[in-house]
Amino acid sequence: MVAELAKPLKPTRPKPAFGPGSPIPISTKLTVRSFYLLQGLKPSQIAPMVGLSAQQVANLAIREGWSKQRTAKKAEKESRALERQDARAEAEIDQIQRAIATRTEELSVKTLDHCAEILKSPAGSEKELQMASGAAMNFVKIARMSRGLDQRQSERNGAGDQLSVNLFVVRGEPVESAAKKVEPVEIVATALSTT
Repeated sequence: MVAELAKPLKPTRPKPAFGPGSPIPISTKLTVRSFYLLQGLKPSQIAPMVGLSAQQVANLAIREGWSKQRTAKKAEKESRALERQDARAEAEIDQIQRAIATRTEELSVKTLDHCAEILKSPAGSEKELQMASGAAMNFVKIARMSRGLDQRQSERNGAGDQLSVNLFVVRGEPVESAAKKVEPVEIVATALSTT
């Protein structure tokens, strides 16, 4: 007998508390459900906390339909995140459009004031006035487009025309030096005879 006691004991694997003969108690199922669905833990993380094997937890999640719920919940979260991201982007675009509209409205008024000064000045040239009034018109178009005014008007009229805006850069040089003198060219047309 002493010899039998001296033999090392063979390590035994702990028997799962639950199995085919003994069902998993409802309290354990609810705990697993909470860890799996609400906290998003993996079966291998849940198993040691509830006395089940990772495979038992995974099987329970599949059998109870929690894995489908978790997948649907994850897809729903991603969808909501994308919606929030799109909403933030739309808000930023709206903010930029409002800023552009406000600034171009200010610039159009200043440019029209400049046109008035050109008209009052005896040294004001027609070309300078034409450039300033063209700039004012472009600023107004940009402001209207930024505010969506022309788009709403075209929708009411059933037209889908888009407003195109042409911008140009005015250098700080006098108009006379920037303008090139154009010499008239005589064009002689000759008829080709076919014989």
